Amino acid sequence: MVWANFTKDYVQDLLKKLSEKFIDEYIALSERTDFTFSAVWELKEKYLSDLKKAIESRPERRKLKQDANEHHRSRVREAEKCFPGVEIISCDPKIDELKIWISKLSKVDTNRKAFLILGERGTGKGVFAKAFHEASRRNGKLKKFDCGDREDTLFKSALFGHAKGAFTGADRIHKGALEEAGEGTIFIDEIGNLSMSLQAAMLGFLQDWEFQPLGAPGSKPVKAMVVLATNMDLEAEIENGKFRADLYDRISSFKHKIPPLRNRRNDIPLLFHHFIKKHDEQRHKDPSLEEITATSDCINALKDFDWPGNVRQLEGLVAKIIMTRTMNEDRSPIDLSDLPDLLSSDSKSKDPVHPESNKSTSIGKSKYGHFPKDDAILIQHKQDGMTNKAIAEKYKVDPATVSRKLSEINKKAQN
Repeated sequence: MVWANFTKDYVQDLLKKLSEKFIDEYIALSERTDFTFSAVWELKEKYLSDLKKAIESRPERRKLKQDANEHHRSRVREAEKCFPGVEIISCDPKIDELKIWISKLSKVDTNRKAFLILGERGTGKGVFAKAFHEASRRNGKLKKFDCGDREDTLFKSALFGHAKGAFTGADRIHKGALEEAGEGTIFIDEIGNLSMSLQAAMLGFLQDWEFQPLGAPGSKPVKAMVVLATNMDLEAEIENGKFRADLYDRISSFKHKIPPLRNRRNDIPLLFHHFIKKHDEQRHKDPSLEEITATSDCINALKDFDWPGNVRQLEGLVAKIIMTRTMNEDRSPIDLSDLPDLLSSDSKSKDPVHPESNKSTSIGKSKYGHFPKDDAILIQHKQDGMTNKAIAEKYKVDPATVSRKLSEINKKAQN
């Protein structure tokens, strides 16, 4: 009866986290000088016993789950220490797993290795590339190279370099991005944009791990770790004849996909508050100022939106709100009135690459969608002695929204 419960989601989650803890304790045990196989057996028996008790007893399950969760969070915190210069704000399990995986790069040889980061626009592929670089402890800098839209010769010159006289205008030797990266990391972004001829050139250097500057007599070895990224579905591009299957095979051995923001909505409040702190220049100068917060209505509306531009779009919205607040010397909580009426209806927010991300309707119903159109009704409510809280309850909005609306009415009256 106990083991029949193994198909239940809560047991599967608990089993996964217990497995993490068991493996960590086993590794620690195996490194001890008094290591014995009987000790491993005892460790296994202990974990099976704990799991059985957790399935049978709700209090035991709660305690074991708390312990397992804390162990998991501890592993993530330790992983983050491997890339201290990178902030990845998330509580998503898939992001946690990626952080832990990245932290282990220092334990392996990353020479002659290519890593592929997949993700929609704005998911932070460059941030993860920086984490890859820091965690790998490469003996050099991180060099970014954007594939962009370049003519073949200029692309090869930018990536591989050229000798003097290699082409018209090449009046001196030029080091390409690969050589400039040295023994560090080269981050090659938007690889999906490459023409078929440039894909062949890319395959050549990744296959032989050497490159030849244009017009140069010989080749040079690639010393950098290579991290590539794209927001395109490369497998679909292969089906459409737009991306080489052999190049994909070469770069996809170590691939990681960053989930879009709409698939990790619990990250939205964390990111929103993080960006408020980041862009609140007034508080940077004067820490005694009250921190700008957000109403629950605002947070719920943000979580309901699909964010086709992902983290970048969210940060752009926060930066705009904070700038407006700074100009108006307003530090009240951010609410629905601060959010665009129909963010997703703006053609700039549509995602042509991932149309499934364009299904969202709006952030909030309108600026004051629940209020009566006639301001006189709200004024009458106040004259009748209604509090802002009572008005908010009547129209199902946040009290801060009522305060803002009344403030706007007063400003209109003064003008």
